[in-house]
Amino acid sequence: MPVVRSDVPLGASTVSDWEFRKFHLELDRGGRNTGTFMTGEATLIAAGPPRLADAIGSLESTVIPIAVTENVSVNQNKMLQQVFEIGSRRSYFVSGHVTGSIGFSRPMFNGPSLLRVLTGAQKDKVNLDQGAGVAPGQTSSGTREQSLPNANEPEFYINLHAEIFDRPLGLMFMMIDQRNREYAKMYVEDAMIQAHAFNIASQAMTIAENVSLMFDRIVPVAIAASNPDQ
Repeated sequence: MPVVRSDVPLGASTVSDWEFRKFHLELDRGGRNTGTFMTGEATLIAAGPPRLADAIGSLESTVIPIAVTENVSVNQNKMLQQVFEIGSRRSYFVSGHVTGSIGFSRPMFNGPSLLRVLTGAQKDKVNLDQGAGVAPGQTSSGTREQSLPNANEPEFYINLHAEIFDRPLGLMFMMIDQRNREYAKMYVEDAMIQAHAFNIASQAMTIAENVSLMFDRIVPVAIAASNPDQ
């Protein structure tokens, strides 16, 4: 019988006590890891103001959830330059700017389109319902302000050349596990819509709508502490 070290958690493997036939690499005593994995069904994506500081009141009451989303990809790239020197085979790396991009894929339905939902959250400290049913960029009084129609109105936005798409927006990502424990929350600031496309095919059941964006940075948002054993 192998001797179990007292400093090694039961059910976990270390480099010196690696037994792949018996233990997980991660502690899994009592099914601890069951329900802890991140899944798409337990991820919330919502559109909001360009910067986290622009949120009115609580962030949760400011952003608009993006429903019926099938695929989302978040990518970040850092500029790196590899520097060599004469007289050595070793090298150095100089880091530069970071660029980020996001891609959305969603089927069309009789409701706010993907561009509509994204731009519906662009506001400058005004209520989302203010100016409902009036032209974009105007309030019910007719004055030109940073307000939009109600985001719940079933409207189809398509003209990427319109002035409204020259303004940035923000995106909130919130991930919980399957046991309703918060794992991470982040806010993507100053995202600009770069491309939009939709595909129609005779053999397809739905019409796919795709949007790609570039963003400035990702800001972490504080999440509530939870009991890991609940």
